[in-house]
Amino acid sequence: MAGIELPQHCKRVEFILTQSWFDPATNEEDFDYDPGNKVRTYCWDEFIEDPNGSFLTSDLWTGGDYAGDTITRANFLYLKEEFGQLPGVHAVSGGWSSYTLAISIATFDYCEELRERLFVLDGYPLANEEYHSELEMDLENMSWEEWIKGDFEKAAMNHVCIPGHDEKVANALAIAMSMSKEYYKAAMSDIREWQEKILKSILDRIGDSDLFILYKLCIELANEYPIFETGCTVHVNVDKIAEYLTFDMLADAMLGTEE
Repeated sequence: MAGIELPQHCKRVEFILTQSWFDPATNEEDFDYDPGNKVRTYCWDEFIEDPNGSFLTSDLWTGGDYAGDTITRANFLYLKEEFGQLPGVHAVSGGWSSYTLAISIATFDYCEELRERLFVLDGYPLANEEYHSELEMDLENMSWEEWIKGDFEKAAMNHVCIPGHDEKVANALAIAMSMSKEYYKAAMSDIREWQEKILKSILDRIGDSDLFILYKLCIELANEYPIFETGCTVHVNVDKIAEYLTFDMLADAMLGTEE
C-alpha cells in the first residue's frame, strides 16, 4: 500500500502501541488482558515517520499539555466520535496528556467517508465547527470555576467605585474642610476600606450564574475575548474586562438574585 495518496497534512508512521484496559471505577489502567467491564485504550511510547508505515497521523489532531490547541483537540474528539469504532482507528495517548489518532493505512484505504473527511482538512483545518465551539465553551466554563471567577471578583473590588465613595469625593472634602495631607490620607484609607466591605458583601450575595452573566456582558463591552493557547489553556484579561463593570450592574445583579 506504499502508493496510496494521503492528504497533505498526514504522514505515515509506525507506532509502538501498548494496549491497556482502563477501569472507570478505579481510574486505573491494567496492562493485563482482562477486559471485564473495562474500556480498551492504547498508549504509545514513541512513533517514527516511515514512508511505508502501517499507520497515518497528523498534526491537525495531535496535541497535549505542551502542544496543539483547541482546533487539534476538537478535531481529535470529532474524528474519534465519528470513526473511532472502525477497526484500525485508535485513540492513543502518551505523557503530558498527549493525544492523537492512529489510523491504519488499510482502514483509510477502504473507508471512503473517512478518506473524504481527511482530504477536506487540506483546505480547511477544522473538522467540525460545532465541536470546536462546544470545546471552547467547556474550557471557558471550567476555567471560570477554577480561577476566572475569583480573579474577576478581585478585579471588581479594584475597579468598581461606589457613588459618593471615590477619590474625587475625598479630595473635595479635603479641600472644603481644609484638611491636612495626613488627614486626607486617613480619610481615603477609611473610604477604600468601607467601599471594599460593601463590594464584598454585594459580590457574596450575587449568584454564580448571575455573576457569570455579568462577566460575559463585560467581555462584550470591552471587546476582550478569551484567548485559547497551546495545550488548550485559557487566557482572559480580567482586569481589562472588569473596567467595564459598574456599581449599578452589581447592584442590579444582587437584587435579581435576592428576588
